[in-house]
Amino acid sequence: MSVLVQLQVDSKNEEDIAAVEDALKGNGDLDIERLRPPRMIDPITILGIAGGIVGLINGLLSLRDRWQARGKGPALTLENEGGDQLVLEEATLEQITEFVEAAAGSQ
Repeated sequence: MSVLVQLQVDSKNEEDIAAVEDALKGNGDLDIERLRPPRMIDPITILGIAGGIVGLINGLLSLRDRWQARGKGPALTLENEGGDQLVLEEATLEQITEFVEAAAGSQ
């Protein structure tokens, strides 16, 4: 079963986006696609991330840990199809797991 979530990166800087994609790709079986932001003037990038529940949780945890170690960078916010949001840099393992499982249940 594949689960889809969106990740909003509060940046259009190519280095920031590449760092996010690299962190997620380092976890294996995740499909990552750049999506069109709702308004072109917004300084954000939207990534669609799809994968199995475990792979998605592991990828998001890896990204969170890398972003926290980086110390600075654009905000990362997860969103599911229902419009629920979770700020990734502040999220715990339990919150990420709950978020991904809820996204799986709504698809």
